[in-house]
Amino acid sequence: MAIQTLDELTRAIRQLPREQKITLWKILDAELVGRYIDREFDEAVKAIKMKLWQMLSRLFAIFVRRNPRVVLDTNVLISATLSEQGFSAIILRAIRQRRLRVIVSPYILNEYLNVVRRPHIAKKYKEIGERIDALIRFLNVRAILVAGQPIERVISDDPKDDAILACAVQGQAQYIVSGDEHIKQLAAYRGIKILSPRDFATQILHDVVEQTR
Repeated sequence: MAIQTLDELTRAIRQLPREQKITLWKILDAELVGRYIDREFDEAVKAIKMKLWQMLSRLFAIFVRRNPRVVLDTNVLISATLSEQGFSAIILRAIRQRRLRVIVSPYILNEYLNVVRRPHIAKKYKEIGERIDALIRFLNVRAILVAGQPIERVISDDPKDDAILACAVQGQAQYIVSGDEHIKQLAAYRGIKILSPRDFATQILHDVVEQTR
């Protein structure tokens, strides 16, 4: 995430979870209060701005590394809903634990609901309705919602997949997690890494699961 000005950095910090913002302000308060009180006013203001920029940049980088932004393809959300085991489920748990920030779009949510609400799925998975409702409630509260309108044609074999890429770009994601071969073949898009659920869980989350099927 390229941030060039204090205003851009401030806007980015506003999007951090509330607990992280509180922590950041406490650190700033302890570091800045009283440090420049004996200086001339103009000199103090200039020094504080420089110090503020340095501290905010460093702290924001730490928080972003700890809570990377990720877009989950619809197939990953579906897998995590149908089974509480496997790599997709591990990733969803990490999101619920606020180790990751998930980005969604109307397209992703609508495609997810269109699949998981099919009659044959409801017949096979008895508690699927409760899981779907719980996930949608969680995403409504915690997810970053973007329009996700495709900005260019990238995947000619399946143009619908361009909506996943657009969601990641607009949400300033660091990762896209997908089981779709068309998307995975890209490996990266506009600086955003594209990984399978297995690779993301083992390489980024450093979690393993005994049963992955």
